[in-house]
Amino acid sequence: MLIRKLLVLGLVLVVVSCGPAAPAVELPTVQPPAATATPAPPTPIPGPAFEVYSNNPVVQTRKAPFWDRLYIDPGAIVFHDGQLHMFFNGIEEWPRPVGVGYATSTDGITWAKQGNEPVLKASSSTANMFATSALVEQDGTWVLYFYTLSGSSFMGRQSIVRATAPAPTGPWTLDPTPMLEPGPTGAWDSLQVGSPNVIRTADGYIMYYDGLLGKESQIGMATSPDGIHWAKYNDPATTAAPYAESDPILRGQPGAWDAARVIDPNVIRVGNSWVMVYESTPGAVKYGSAPYQLGYATSADGIHWTAFSGNPVVSSKQYSDWKGIFLVTLVTLGDKALLYFDVAGAHGNNGTSIFMATHTGPFASGP
Repeated sequence: MLIRKLLVLGLVLVVVSCGPAAPAVELPTVQPPAATATPAPPTPIPGPAFEVYSNNPVVQTRKAPFWDRLYIDPGAIVFHDGQLHMFFNGIEEWPRPVGVGYATSTDGITWAKQGNEPVLKASSSTANMFATSALVEQDGTWVLYFYTLSGSSFMGRQSIVRATAPAPTGPWTLDPTPMLEPGPTGAWDSLQVGSPNVIRTADGYIMYYDGLLGKESQIGMATSPDGIHWAKYNDPATTAAPYAESDPILRGQPGAWDAARVIDPNVIRVGNSWVMVYESTPGAVKYGSAPYQLGYATSADGIHWTAFSGNPVVSSKQYSDWKGIFLVTLVTLGDKALLYFDVAGAHGNNGTSIFMATHTGPFASGP
């Protein structure tokens, strides 16, 4: 059940159109889980866990003939003009091109989908894309950031691209070339760069992303003066492969819950600190049939991170019918941090639906 099992190499950039007809993306192959009657009681997760909303899901798929009838994930969320704006990824069946839909909310709980068609769609199932970050520039330009795939596997080549529009409903224009590509052969991110999370600061832009070499995913960072031209973070002290040209800023800890891989970084500014929620799974691939857990880390400078000792804070092990947690999005609303993620198999759903968890108050830092 996921919006994520794609197998392939190579990357085909997509030509985007606005409104009802949109460009196309590709999703992972998934086997529907068996329906489960009643969810088991949650298993306590150590630490000041995010509180999972009791009336989940907050956004669901729609029945045929709608395009988002099987898989849906929270994609990218931005707060603007008193509202939360969600650009969710959806698909009617696998394999099909991914569409990006648009929904709004004032409280983060009740969401209204705007229109019956995607505002943007991948061009084909062999040139797919997933929206994972959004922002609104000071001149009113809306910006969406995607990672792209070719084929049907999340273990294939990925690049990061950008699209812009005068309004959230479009028309969306995709940049002609990717803004971030995988590193050279042998680098820690030589197979893929994906799951971008872009933040605008007073000094420019910061992007957090996951990179893949072999089966190990790590989290990296890049900076840009204009949001278009990017430079990956490079520690001058590391001069040998796989870190000769750039370096990750967060890796899984040996023997810990996140030892296999860390993926899908979502970063917010909390006071003078940075907080990152990220995901890990011990499965053979990034998105497959295995437990998925979420943890967080804190940083004073956005580069050096300390994972919380009480991780994980949300887990697919909490409920017997959660077959997996996939794309994750973090946003602040007032004094709360709102965490959105798509869950496969919950409440007998053969596809996915969007769940929410909240965190109020300070974040603990360090072990």
